[in-house]
Amino acid sequence: MDKRLICGFVLVLLVAIYLGCAGGMEYRGTAEMVVSTALPDSVLLEGMAFIEEVEPISGVDSAAANRASRYRWGEVIEILETLYENRRYLTQSEQYLLAVAYEKSDRFYDAVGILKILVPDTSFPLCVDATIEQAKALAAVDSLNRAIAILDSVVPSVFYEKVLALKIDLFIDAQRFDEALETLDTLVHRYPWHYSSSSEKMLRGRLSALAGDTTIAVEIYKSILATSSGRFGFFAAETLDRLGALAGQDLYRAGKAAINNKNWSSAERYLVRYLDTGEKYNLGDAEYYRARAVSRQGRYSEAIAHYNRIIENKSYNSSWANLGIAYCYRKLGHYKNAGIYLKKAITEGKGSNAEAEALWEGVELAEDMGDYVLAGEYARDLSRRFPRHSLGDNGAVWAGVGPFVCGDYDTAAARFAFISQEYSDRKFTDTGKFWQGLSLVFSGDTSGFRVLHQITDSPVRHYYRYLASEVITGISLPRPGEDSSGEWKSYGEAIIEARETLAEMGHKQHFLLIDSRESKRPMFLANMGLIADAESAFVDWMKSVETTPSTRLAFLSAAYDWGLTGLAYKLALQLVNDLGGYSNAPVSVIRLAYPTFYEDYIRVAAGENGIDPAFLFAIIRRESAYDPHAVSPAGAVGLCQFMFATARTTSEELGETGLEEIDLYDWELSIRYSARHVAGLLRKHELAEHVLAEYNAGPGPTARWKKTPHESHRAAFVEAVDFYPTRHYIKNVLGDYYAYKELWDGGIQAAGK
Repeated sequence: MDKRLICGFVLVLLVAIYLGCAGGMEYRGTAEMVVSTALPDSVLLEGMAFIEEVEPISGVDSAAANRASRYRWGEVIEILETLYENRRYLTQSEQYLLAVAYEKSDRFYDAVGILKILVPDTSFPLCVDATIEQAKALAAVDSLNRAIAILDSVVPSVFYEKVLALKIDLFIDAQRFDEALETLDTLVHRYPWHYSSSSEKMLRGRLSALAGDTTIAVEIYKSILATSSGRFGFFAAETLDRLGALAGQDLYRAGKAAINNKNWSSAERYLVRYLDTGEKYNLGDAEYYRARAVSRQGRYSEAIAHYNRIIENKSYNSSWANLGIAYCYRKLGHYKNAGIYLKKAITEGKGSNAEAEALWEGVELAEDMGDYVLAGEYARDLSRRFPRHSLGDNGAVWAGVGPFVCGDYDTAAARFAFISQEYSDRKFTDTGKFWQGLSLVFSGDTSGFRVLHQITDSPVRHYYRYLASEVITGISLPRPGEDSSGEWKSYGEAIIEARETLAEMGHKQHFLLIDSRESKRPMFLANMGLIADAESAFVDWMKSVETTPSTRLAFLSAAYDWGLTGLAYKLALQLVNDLGGYSNAPVSVIRLAYPTFYEDYIRVAAGENGIDPAFLFAIIRRESAYDPHAVSPAGAVGLCQFMFATARTTSEELGETGLEEIDLYDWELSIRYSARHVAGLLRKHELAEHVLAEYNAGPGPTARWKKTPHESHRAAFVEAVDFYPTRHYIKNVLGDYYAYKELWDGGIQAAGK
């Protein structure tokens, strides 16, 4: 791995490790190679000292490990085969890495050739891992019985759950479904806490269907659909439909499950079929949900006709039907008609959830009309009547934002004061105090500064805390489009400071002894660049050690030193929680939760594009939590969470060709592309808030949100973002950006103007 990943602060004691050729062991793969059998003894990780370089303990070529961590398996093979040609041997770790690379490249016979040598050597910390990899490779070359026999030789241990899961997959591939079901029984019996009732049923139903026992499979999937309307229920419905067993009330349940999963076309299909069955139950509900599904597919006039029939036939709650009509008319741009039906929905739904939803629809209608005074009125009614509703906090903010953007600061201040009176969540009450204080200041009332001071004294570092400091001091906050970051201390030095703080608090210094297979496995795997496997092994190792703040810090130091950045970040967050959360943990510990991993790459990319590296750190913290192999449900990949289409556009702008989806796991590429993309957005938009909105949600929604007047203050744009994940993404990233400047760059105001 690169120097940043290899270097750290781990003090290696007790042993000097030398890996060399210890000939005699050979295998027949693509070439004859000699396996080095020299292995380290125990290594003591202090997690306290910082040294410039650490010798790769497991004896792996750094270039090969670097490519493995980026999933560039072809390059790993080329490097290691060339290495053998030059020196006539590979260390055991290099042999294992080469076998994994062969397997990833579908060269299974070559993988088996190496692994059959590594498996018998029980002194090799990864001999059981090699056993599992050998079984996978054998199964791929149609040697299933040998693969199963090898897996059966693994005695129950930390590997056993993985072994059982692999056996199930192999049995399925071989269509030996009875044995797969037996293995599933063993798996669930031994590890019941890892398998929910629905997940177990899903797998059992799949196996029964594959085995041809459709009667049992249908029974299982029906029971899932009857008890779950979430993703498991929807999947069960889709499977029952494929089996030709979806009928009667199950069609209605399938429609509701599809609605809950926002699969509108499937919802409509199931509900239409249900209404055609002649069933007598839930007819009104089915008609309403069908109308809703139709409207969400953009067929507004058709949906209005459905809603009107519901009202005429009195088959469902008319307040919900009127709300549906109001929504459709708003989307059609018929605001007058929308307002008429919205008023009916509010009146008829008095005191119910329908009224709450209708009041928020009123806010969105008023926004679309550009009537922000009216939006504030609807929002005020929502927050007063339904403060505990899921939309209540949105209403509480917009009750004040409406008059604020219209210049009625006195009314805005009075409404924002309601938030701190009614709610207890610190970050949300700080939001209300910021807007209340800002409104008072804008109205000429200096008492607003006292309100804002209450936020700046908050130990929680968030978006509005920093905006409050800007108003009070008159010093503008740093701008992402300007590189104002100086030289920072290293993350290793920050860990030393945190260790010293823990010692002052009375926490005894802790050492990690690397003297067992459980402790050596993550070290070896990490040095090979097999990051995901290393993190899994690392978690298994941590389970054997009592957790205290000192042990957490020692594990954090080891994870960082071994390049396990995603895991190191999680451990930093856990350490903050161990010490009382962000409100109580020492600053030296909180700093660790704002990591500077990949700093060399980020500073270079930021410098080339003229942006502040702290902004890239903040984006990565929220996008992937520093996991270079992260994949989102939407398909975004890598450290900076690129969709392939966006990455391809950036690649073309840079004049780079041949981009493949696997390349997005390369953190250096991800950082370069993100810096380029962010720089383009900063040139396009005036405000960082606009940049983050487009980075997260795309140009279309961002253009719509920008229509809300926010000349008086940019935070009004943020509150106009009606998509909850994007609104909080903007606040979180900018809050993190300012926190990085405060914690690492000598203070937030020092970087301002």
